[in-house]
Amino acid sequence: MNFFIKTLILYFAPVFVFAATLRPRNFPELVGVFVNIISLAIPVIISVAFLGFFWGIAQFILNSGNGKDVEGAKDTMLWGVIIIFVMFSVWGIIRILQSTFVY
Repeated sequence: MNFFIKTLILYFAPVFVFAATLRPRNFPELVGVFVNIISLAIPVIISVAFLGFFWGIAQFILNSGNGKDVEGAKDTMLWGVIIIFVMFSVWGIIRILQSTFVY
């Protein structure tokens, strides 16, 4: 867990440094700052959702004889698919906002 937190900090450090030095002068620039931060976070969350989905598949295969563990694996896979769908939808909405407000 400690490695995961350090990796996230290193991944997002340039964003926070850039956001601290950038002072948006109007609303489209402000939206652009938020959109850039969210655009960097979405691939990380999608990657975690894919890992969760594949973890559910592995648990489903390894525990195929135990009914209770199989149900837990199905729940993990279902939530992974739901999160992936939601994140790709958010990514699409962010792209629409970028094309509407920023450019």
